[in-house]
Amino acid sequence: MNNTYEHIHPDFLHLLELNKKDRCYAINEAFVISYPKAKELLQIMSNYMNKPKKHRMQNLLVIAEPNMGKTTIAKKFHEMNPDIQIELNDEIKTIKPIIYVEVQSSDEKEFYVKILDQFWAPYRITHSKLKLKQQAIHLLKVSQVKTIIFDEIHNILTGSPLKQKIIMDAIKNLSNELSIPIIGVGTKAAATILYSDPQHVSRFDIIKIDRWELDNDFRGLLKSFEKRIPLKKPSNLASKEKATLLYDMCQGNLGHLHKILIACAEYVILNDIEEITLDIIEKFIYLKEAKVSNPKSYANR
Repeated sequence: MNNTYEHIHPDFLHLLELNKKDRCYAINEAFVISYPKAKELLQIMSNYMNKPKKHRMQNLLVIAEPNMGKTTIAKKFHEMNPDIQIELNDEIKTIKPIIYVEVQSSDEKEFYVKILDQFWAPYRITHSKLKLKQQAIHLLKVSQVKTIIFDEIHNILTGSPLKQKIIMDAIKNLSNELSIPIIGVGTKAAATILYSDPQHVSRFDIIKIDRWELDNDFRGLLKSFEKRIPLKKPSNLASKEKATLLYDMCQGNLGHLHKILIACAEYVILNDIEEITLDIIEKFIYLKEAKVSNPKSYANR
């Protein structure tokens, strides 16, 4: 590949060889943007996972409004700690440092089934909650799980206060019995679950992912995006004019920014423009997010 494409990260240069349709498909695939806030959160998660075992482990709750990249970061952390296959007594044993569970409701039986699904373990849905719990704990122990990530943890709120308490107690008991930290990920509403019991409040540290500000960090984020979008011409997305316009459209929401840039990139690829100009960005002004009255107010909650 010609080395004139210095605006593209080497890992993405091969995408330029694809036809238009395939390039558009490629940029719609999920990819993780490397930026300081994400690296910091990944390190924090790692610190929690590697703390010495004790009966009462400290847990972590990561909260943010929708489309701020919290699930992407959680899945990246899971990928960074893959399963390990070891041979033991002529048998292959699987060590699972992390399991990732997406919470969909406040149903206790479903809670344990979701855990069992991560092990591809056979079970009967007709089994009692106690039996499913015992099977889940057994597999978590033999697989030497060091951390459980419960994503979309705010979905616990769909149930009654009693059901919410049952699930939160189940999470607390898993942490106690296995001596592992729990990492919860969800919207800011998830924080309200903790206040149902003083024990939960003291057991969970809370980290908020705030909206981006229009500053050098945001411009650095735009540079990271440009490095991963396979266009044949540099777009200089971090220029003052483009950064200001893009920020005005996304209001600091990472997922919204991603949607805008993908729409722009598809347009310039399909129309042989190969560069995201101010005019192109303005074509997608209809994607502009409705402004909040005080963009910084979320950070203060």
